[in-house]
Amino acid sequence: MAGGSPRRDPRGAFRRNAILLTVAVLALLSVLRGFELALRRDRALQASDQRALDLAHILARYVREAFAAQDAALRQLAASNARIGGPRAPEREWQPLLAAARAGIGTVGGISVVDRDGVICHATLPTMVGESRRAGYLFGVLSSDAGAGLVASTPSPVRAVFGGGLMIPLGRRLEDARGAFDGMVIATLRPDSLRAFFHTIDVGAEGMVSLLHAHGVVLLREPSMRAAIGDDAAADPLLAFGLAHGAGTLRTAETPAQPAMRNGVVAMREQSLVVAVSLSEREVLAWVDRDGRVSAVILGFLTLVAAASLLAAFRLQDRRVAMQLAAQRSQHLEVLGRLTGGVAHDFNNLLAVILGYASLVRIDPRSPTFTEDKEAIDEIRAAATRASDLTKQLLAFARRQPLQPRRIAVSDVLRQMEPLLQRTVGEDVVLRLNLRDAGATKIDPVQFDTAILNLVVNARHAMPRGGLLVIESGRLHLDEHYARANPDARAGDFSYVSVADTGTGIPADVLPHVFEPFFTTRPANEGTGLGLAMVYGFVRQSGGHARVYSEVGQGTTVKLYFPLTTDDATEEHPIRATDAPRGHGEVILLAEDDRALRAGATRMLESLGYHVVAAADGPEAMARAHAEPRIDLLFTDVVLPGPFSGLELAAELRTRRPELPALFTSGYSLDIIQHRTAATSLHLLSKPYDHTALAHAVRSALERSNPV
Repeated sequence: MAGGSPRRDPRGAFRRNAILLTVAVLALLSVLRGFELALRRDRALQASDQRALDLAHILARYVREAFAAQDAALRQLAASNARIGGPRAPEREWQPLLAAARAGIGTVGGISVVDRDGVICHATLPTMVGESRRAGYLFGVLSSDAGAGLVASTPSPVRAVFGGGLMIPLGRRLEDARGAFDGMVIATLRPDSLRAFFHTIDVGAEGMVSLLHAHGVVLLREPSMRAAIGDDAAADPLLAFGLAHGAGTLRTAETPAQPAMRNGVVAMREQSLVVAVSLSEREVLAWVDRDGRVSAVILGFLTLVAAASLLAAFRLQDRRVAMQLAAQRSQHLEVLGRLTGGVAHDFNNLLAVILGYASLVRIDPRSPTFTEDKEAIDEIRAAATRASDLTKQLLAFARRQPLQPRRIAVSDVLRQMEPLLQRTVGEDVVLRLNLRDAGATKIDPVQFDTAILNLVVNARHAMPRGGLLVIESGRLHLDEHYARANPDARAGDFSYVSVADTGTGIPADVLPHVFEPFFTTRPANEGTGLGLAMVYGFVRQSGGHARVYSEVGQGTTVKLYFPLTTDDATEEHPIRATDAPRGHGEVILLAEDDRALRAGATRMLESLGYHVVAAADGPEAMARAHAEPRIDLLFTDVVLPGPFSGLELAAELRTRRPELPALFTSGYSLDIIQHRTAATSLHLLSKPYDHTALAHAVRSALERSNPV
């Protein structure tokens, strides 16, 4: 065969490109969605800032209008001051004016007239006369500022006779005829008259409306539970912003008492007031955040769908590649068979001529060379006979040998062959027959005997220091899934024979060539390399199927499958797939190093209703088991790569989960496994297995614990 660089597996490039493309698409979707949400977030915040500022302007206008009614009455009193003689004019001059002003303003708690010394001279509440207001905020501002208009002071307590609580004092300057400070007139405003309107402003569950005095006092805050009237507001950032900028928007950070706020602030400089409307940033962004969470869920779902799709595509590709490789091997053997058959057929004709003419030769006994001539003719006949036997093996591989099939019971034939097989393996090899009801098949019994002897001889050579040879028989059903994965097989009911040894095993790179004619791993002059080729040809010509399982250092198992006969002369017991018992969400830890088989087993188990945690070797299985709070069953290959086998994996897991049941699988027989290990009791599922066999084995293993 011509040399060349090995072909690169196209699956690697396909998977890399598929993963990169999927990641790129998901990343692009994430970026676009994130960009859109960021734009919507900015727009929502801008809209909330503008709404808060608009509401603040509306409230400021309402406060001005409310104060305007108070101011109109105070202006009228201020205008009458000089005419009637100032704050110290007689009671009869002031009382009618005060009564009329109070009657015209329903929101006023009381009105008082203060002279230039800060003493109340007249009041709608007579008990207040004589009290001093010289130290108050209003007196300080109005006495020093000739241009001051209506000024609001900090809230002050209301006397019990008026029901208690707080009032907001509003004051206006009084001047004499020369324009000098002559005192002030004060009216107290009930905050509840403003609260009713403030309450109509929709600021959400976490928002609030504030009316602050420039002196650092809360005049009003709605909802009222946020701060009481009269509380200190000197450190309030809304007050500082309003006094510094007049009007605008401000974001206040989150505090333990309240969330982050978007604030609209308007300063009423003439009245020394600041109005603020605060909207919760959390409430403003609630719908954007909700859309973000929905997008994250959708993106996560798309990621899972993409991952599942990729996994399904990879599994499908694995199956296709495996089927292509199997088909290629089958085609390769088919081509070899045609070539070999043609050559063997022609060679057989030549041998027939040689043997024929050799038998016609007559040597004169009186010839002095009689003995030498006779020996030469005998050697020709022997060589031709050996060549004829070799040709028959070639014809068997090419499936052109004449067969004489008849109905035989495979188990009965093997039982009759036991003495011959025992002599063949010798004394240092233990022969064990596990023969079950294998049904009847229609094959050539002579070729069957020869095939079994070939397999036994090969197994004997693989165990130069002795070992165990197990021959099993039985019946099984190969399903469509198995037939699709093995192009030279077909679905149906079969008798099978398994020949398993504990020999040296076959390397993985050699295994695909074992059925090729003249291929052998033995030293020169030790075998022709036609034994397995003949077995393969005979099985295929009989409508059956052959498989080889092998691990270096573990041994080899050859399984032959022959179709069950449909001869009506014999009572048949056809194998039919029964209803597969289903799982109920049990968690199965699957340890299998063959990727295609691991993927197939995972798929079958999941279709049966189980949750599967898959691993490629012992260490990965241990790590997956430690991460899983629940493991109901260990399903593992007996032979695993790495530091420990499937049996050791089960023992290690049971140190932490003593009651964990285990189901083992292998291409080797149970006797071979028990011979190589200390295991005394195993629940074993032989390879290959189909959907139904797996379902029954898993359910049986779950229903009883199997200590190793």
